[in-house]
Amino acid sequence: MKMTPDLDLAHVEQTVVAECARLINDATYSRPRLRWRLSGEQVTAIEAQIGPRLTRLSLAKADFRPAPGDTDDWDSVSPWRGGFHPVTELHAEDFGIALEVLDVRGRLAAALGLAHG
Repeated sequence: MKMTPDLDLAHVEQTVVAECARLINDATYSRPRLRWRLSGEQVTAIEAQIGPRLTRLSLAKADFRPAPGDTDDWDSVSPWRGGFHPVTELHAEDFGIALEVLDVRGRLAAALGLAHG
């Protein structure tokens, strides 16, 4: 029987983060001309799919930062001034699907405590 080599867990994690950042960027067109805001509720829904750590890494890779003030919202980084547009074309379940598709043998989900028994 031929064995396939294990993929490095860090590589799998980086791949998932990159894919999740692409999901965010796909929902925020015309960047950097428009400033975007993800609500705290949206961030919480994404966290429910892929966990808080991957969510934070994905938001940072997609050039989002925590919104100023006492809020759980995240804002896109942009040199433009003006108001923020709410991100409406983002579906939290897509992040869970990305994790399932890219995760090798469930190792990443298990390591992050996201494996469902």
